[in-house]
Amino acid sequence: MADVVVAVDSAYAHLAVTLAKPTVIILGTTKKTAFAHAEDCAVCIEPPSDSCAGCYYNAPFHELKCGDVGCKEIARISPSQVFEEIKKCLSR
Repeated sequence: MADVVVAVDSAYAHLAVTLAKPTVIILGTTKKTAFAHAEDCAVCIEPPSDSCAGCYYNAPFHELKCGDVGCKEIARISPSQVFEEIKKCLSR
């Protein structure tokens, strides 16, 4: 019943776009191509282009550059960026 779903690239994000819910997806180690099939309802926010964002898809495949502690580049996405995308989804 949510008007907008906000999630990282996870089962929650994939479920929301499968249900065609407006979804703001925060990416770090993955790329927005994972949601290319859902461009009508998904908005992907990626870290700045000067980062190692999307490293999960770089060689060697499925190895994170940051190690097993998670993506540090995701912290470069500000809450205000996410909020702006939420407002855009609500105004559609």
